[in-house]
Amino acid sequence: MMGKTKASVTALVLVIGVWGILSFIYPPLVIPTIPSVCVKIVEIMTHADMLQIILVSFTRLITALTVGTIAGFAIGILCGKFTVFREITGPLIGVLQVIPPVALLILAILWFGFNGKPAIFIASMAIFPIMVISVQHGIMNIDPKTLEMGETFRLTKRSMFLDIIIPSIRPSLTSGWRISLGLACKTMVMGEVLTTPTGIGGALSQARMNLEPETVIAWTVITVLIFYVIDWLTKGKRHA
Repeated sequence: MMGKTKASVTALVLVIGVWGILSFIYPPLVIPTIPSVCVKIVEIMTHADMLQIILVSFTRLITALTVGTIAGFAIGILCGKFTVFREITGPLIGVLQVIPPVALLILAILWFGFNGKPAIFIASMAIFPIMVISVQHGIMNIDPKTLEMGETFRLTKRSMFLDIIIPSIRPSLTSGWRISLGLACKTMVMGEVLTTPTGIGGALSQARMNLEPETVIAWTVITVLIFYVIDWLTKGKRHA
């Protein structure tokens, strides 16, 4: 644990060092200085609209995660248990993995218009195949002897699912969830930037139009912090 923390601190110091050097070489419009970004972060955090902006994006993120996770979990279970279903849906899941998010975003704009719905849609579609594959692999890698033991003790289907299947696929679920969380954050904010003036993406879009790179980086840092807060809050449940 200490080694991991030390490595993280070293990486952070390295990034800050390189950033500081580049900010002396390039003008502020290209690479803003570290102090200017820190000031902007404080300014954003103390602004009256900050909580509203974050709450809008947070609500969209949770909605996307809920839809993508539930749908991915259900399809993943079916793919893991039934070969025919896996063979039918496998190519479709593969296609979803390679479709550029921006292509889905354009379709979402045509379907839903310029509002928060396209951002939710592309985030859900981005994490859906990840959850399907994670759950499917978890189901297929369950030790048959474990299932036989449950049948020997005549466990109900509910007990078999909660006490044997879920614990057995938890490692796959954990890795899939963490990847999905990061991907959902990125795609959701991208969707906001291109489709709505609200949320963190809307704030980034406004900063772009105002030529304020320090604001762009400040909101990026805040988004990363939100990711780690959510990841930390859910870590206990993932490992419970």
